[in-house]
Amino acid sequence: MGGAIVGNYAAMYPEDVATVTLLCPLMKTPIPSTMIADAKAGRTTALQDAFSPEAVQFMLDQCSVEKRQYPRVLLEGIAELRRRHEAFFSKLYFALGKHENRTALETSLPKIAVPVHVLWGDQDQIVHVSGTEVIERVSPRSRITILKNKGHSLNLECPQIVVDSVLDSTRVTIPKSSL
Repeated sequence: MGGAIVGNYAAMYPEDVATVTLLCPLMKTPIPSTMIADAKAGRTTALQDAFSPEAVQFMLDQCSVEKRQYPRVLLEGIAELRRRHEAFFSKLYFALGKHENRTALETSLPKIAVPVHVLWGDQDQIVHVSGTEVIERVSPRSRITILKNKGHSLNLECPQIVVDSVLDSTRVTIPKSSL
């Protein structure tokens, strides 16, 4: 979701952006992800019903290849926040599934004038890695890195790779005096 928002923002407000790093961005992919297949089959998905600590743990497990048991207090806090904002999460979930929202990034990418680096986990169950094929077609200047044995939540599974990617792209495009 965040990657699609960033990509669309960069296309709409190029004066605000020096470089773009997208992590497994929401988009329509040639091969449906596990989550999309579940949603189309009418099954509740991991992102849809994460309102209990157990459901939050399941959601986090679906977003990562490396399964971790998160502290109960953290899971309870996330579940409480999701319960408090259930209407928002429900509206967001269904809006993200709409065709026009899942294809927005594909339309915006060619308009992005700055360097784009896409990181994607090859085991992503939320947005299938085949989205990289779409990105290569519509934005051939984009640099794509597919990370082996990683899922959707790259910031949790390999935070150093994500940070290094962002810092490397800013070093290339922004003079040090601006940082």
